[in-house]
Amino acid sequence: MDTPQHSRPLWIGLLACALTPTFLLVVELMGSSARVMIPVEVVLVVSLPASLLATYVVAWPYALWLRRRGKLSSLRLCAAGILAGAAVLAAFNFYMSWYPQMQDHSLAISIALQSARKGATGGAVLGLLSSIALVVGAGIPFRRSGRAKPVAL
Repeated sequence: MDTPQHSRPLWIGLLACALTPTFLLVVELMGSSARVMIPVEVVLVVSLPASLLATYVVAWPYALWLRRRGKLSSLRLCAAGILAGAAVLAAFNFYMSWYPQMQDHSLAISIALQSARKGATGGAVLGLLSSIALVVGAGIPFRRSGRAKPVAL
């Protein structure tokens, strides 16, 4: 390997990746009128474990796998972050909106799926921003710094 794939330790980027969604959600809550109804502690208790779990179940193994193959790049990490963030928040919203005790099960599923679709959009944004935090924290370049090596035939 000629050049390192990242300039800082990977754990710094992973820590930034895990803390970014929680920080962004707390900042958003502080600026909204829902602050009266939802205490900041509830956001911390719910979002921090979810972002830690997503980071260390998805981002950490994926980043190590890419690094071992020599293909660690910001584009791949950001794409994975978008998908993981959308999946995590969609699953969380589905779970929180699912009421199996409702008499009309098709209505319950419809409500839960609509909430999951709305959560997927916000989750994709949070996943992208946390992936950017990973890339910046670990010092992974946004662009390749060297020319591509010619392939020997």
